[in-house]
Amino acid sequence: MRTPLLVVLLVCSSLAAATEEVVGERVRVLFADPALEPFAQRVAAGADEALVALAELFASEPPSVVLVLDGSTDVFNASAPSLPRPTVALLPLFPLQGETGFGGPDALRVLLLHELTHNVHFAYTQRPLGAPSPLRVGLLGETVAPFPPSWFVEGVATWVESTLSGGGGRLNDARVRGLLASLALEGSWPDLRDASLSTYAPWPGGQTRYLLGAGFIEHLVARHGFGTLRSTLRSYNAGGLLGDFSAAWSAAAGTDLGEEWEAFRQALSERAEVRATRRDEAELLTDSGGLTGRPTVAPDGRRLAWVTWPPAIAVAELTDSGLVGTRSVRPGVFPSSLDWLDDETLVYTRIDRQANSNYAELFALDLASGRERRLTVGARASFASADGEGCIWHVRDVEPGGSSLRRWCQDGGLTELWHAPAGSHLVGLDVSPGGRVAVSVWRAGQVDLALFEQGAITLLTDDPGHDIDPSWSGEETLRFASDRSGVYELYDLAIAEGEQAALQRRSASLGGSFQPATGDVFVRLGPEGYELARLDSRIGETVALSRTDSIATETPAEVILPTRTYRPFASLAPFAWLPTDGAIELSPGRAALEVMALGQDDSGEHSYALTIGHDTALAGHLGGSHIALRYALSEAGLAGTIRPPGSVSAALRVGVWPHVPHLGRGSETAAGIEVDTTATLLRDPVFRVRVRVGLVHLQSAAAWQPDLRAEVRFGRQFGDTFGYRTRGPGLALTAVRSATSDGPSVGVWADGSWYLPQPFGAPGTGEIALRAGFRQAPPVPLLLAEFAAVATLGYRQSVPLQWRYGDGRYALEQLTLEPRVRLWVDGDVGVGADLSVYADTALSYGAPVSFGVRGGYAEGWWWGLVFSF
Repeated sequence: MRTPLLVVLLVCSSLAAATEEVVGERVRVLFADPALEPFAQRVAAGADEALVALAELFASEPPSVVLVLDGSTDVFNASAPSLPRPTVALLPLFPLQGETGFGGPDALRVLLLHELTHNVHFAYTQRPLGAPSPLRVGLLGETVAPFPPSWFVEGVATWVESTLSGGGGRLNDARVRGLLASLALEGSWPDLRDASLSTYAPWPGGQTRYLLGAGFIEHLVARHGFGTLRSTLRSYNAGGLLGDFSAAWSAAAGTDLGEEWEAFRQALSERAEVRATRRDEAELLTDSGGLTGRPTVAPDGRRLAWVTWPPAIAVAELTDSGLVGTRSVRPGVFPSSLDWLDDETLVYTRIDRQANSNYAELFALDLASGRERRLTVGARASFASADGEGCIWHVRDVEPGGSSLRRWCQDGGLTELWHAPAGSHLVGLDVSPGGRVAVSVWRAGQVDLALFEQGAITLLTDDPGHDIDPSWSGEETLRFASDRSGVYELYDLAIAEGEQAALQRRSASLGGSFQPATGDVFVRLGPEGYELARLDSRIGETVALSRTDSIATETPAEVILPTRTYRPFASLAPFAWLPTDGAIELSPGRAALEVMALGQDDSGEHSYALTIGHDTALAGHLGGSHIALRYALSEAGLAGTIRPPGSVSAALRVGVWPHVPHLGRGSETAAGIEVDTTATLLRDPVFRVRVRVGLVHLQSAAAWQPDLRAEVRFGRQFGDTFGYRTRGPGLALTAVRSATSDGPSVGVWADGSWYLPQPFGAPGTGEIALRAGFRQAPPVPLLLAEFAAVATLGYRQSVPLQWRYGDGRYALEQLTLEPRVRLWVDGDVGVGADLSVYADTALSYGAPVSFGVRGGYAEGWWWGLVFSF
């Protein structure tokens, strides 16, 4: 066993040498790109400061936290897993789309406060005075606080980001205020149990727990103080499996949490009613949708393109009476910006999913053929806007490098035209048909309009509001969205030779107005989401305007903390164990138990599992006992990174483990060594190759035999919250050579499947599948000839139930039915059918787990119990 362990240590040492870490008082920041060291210094200093503030808020000692910087993706997100240790996976990106709000002097502090709140919260395992301390035996998860309702988990973190960041955070953002007002006054206000579940889907979907949760936390703190929330957590930590959060709140605060939720809604409604009386009516062009937006009018003014959800680009004729002939031209694509290059070509930015990166690139779409063409590689582009010369302007903003204005031309490639001073970021862009360039510039929590002329930026506005979404109306009028009235509304700024002539407010809405386009089209927040509308051209109100002539340059304070080479050895000690298998059977008699000890380094690149077990039904080496060590490199682990898994991951297993032969009659333990490698060549569509090669010794065969499984997968399929595939095609090729006591068992087969949403207009999902080949493993119990094919025609429909225990800690969300008809050909022709029934649950306020039973007829009756997590 010593030789494989030495190999593992040498691999860890050589690979870890490329990673550095900045060491703060309470944090360590890991980064692989040396150019990220200045940003890592900022992160370490900011994280230390944030942990001090959070320690005071939670009245507890903050944990030590590892932060991992990942520059391989432009999907703005972060995560804060608590296992195996408190960790934050962080992107060196500025939130260009305002994901965390544009307020506050430091966007990085907002993000750190949010994620570190999760770390501090889940390290807060205190219990009421006098409550017995729990027994600690090293079981996975026992050092992490119980998971409370989702509205609390994300709500408290969003409230902290908005309270301790000096004006930043989503709760201070006018878009959030508009959304809350719209929901409270005229939307479908969710029940408190709905907001408790991370699986809640109706509008505003996944944002419910963040935005309504933060507002509710603000309401509770204002009434009862944050100390009551700490007392609630202590009571909840001691409540056991059946204790819910509402009961813990009642014990701590003496009030009913459901009544507090209704009081919160009522307070929002009263504030919203004041503004609702001043609303202007606009012509509605589309129904509400979760992510409807990015409207853009063709140069000839006759067609409108926009982005819809489920992901697609829609195009329609824009007439005086509204939209005519709406069609989806690119299903599955979700651009972050959209514009017309000419009357037949759309250009946009979207995430390009590659094997090692998720970068935002420029794309062009020919409407006549439907052909999409990628224009850039590594541009990391945002806010695409075409000029009248066939070039595409865009913004690039990543660390290192910061924010810059760039232009792509077919003949000239990429050119950087302007680089923003430190502390400034371009968060909006539009180029007029005549080539005038307008931008929105973020500076320390303030967003202003500016013109880019002759290589320089000249500000058009300079006030505490946020002026976003610039859009030219001709060459002399700039339309934009601004929150200067308390909610985002549309304004027109008339410009004459660089000077402002007049500013007019053009909309008055409850939830907010955004993203203006030519032809008076814009996006409005309605009661059930965003919708396209058209302004009434008669509406206009002159308002005051302020201005400055230059952008102030801000130089971040320099912080110097120790930097050293990262070594994974210290964090590779086992951190927990968990049971992974067990059984007690009376007829025939059987007892089995298996446990796994886990280890993973702080970067998440290296992990291992030591499995020890015994099964009286097994024979072979060590009798029914088995022990094996599996080391993995670059596999998706419990913590570390949020980037796409590496294009190549590998694992090495040595020892004795239960061996299940392909189409074999029984299992036994096998001694051996095995290498498992996965290579991801494409991610959109997925093209993945996995090869598992082993050399095993079966006592029943008294010989060493190769053990092989190879899989190739290609396709573009999508799934829902509970893991059901909802649409798209897929293809897989599988080859197996399995060791058995009777010699090798070989199989080669292909799988093809296609999932169709709403087949023939019916709700649910249709399934067409085919498995064919030599000695295949059939999808249901069948005794097939060597060459056979099994065709499946299926349908899936989920029936909403929404049965909740208590305040939603345990929920039965839906019942899913999957009837299938199967036809197989193996010389003879056979027909069978089966039915799967699943209870789709949400456990501990959000873990989606499906329990089901499957049964049917295929050369005999069969059935089985299944569950998926």
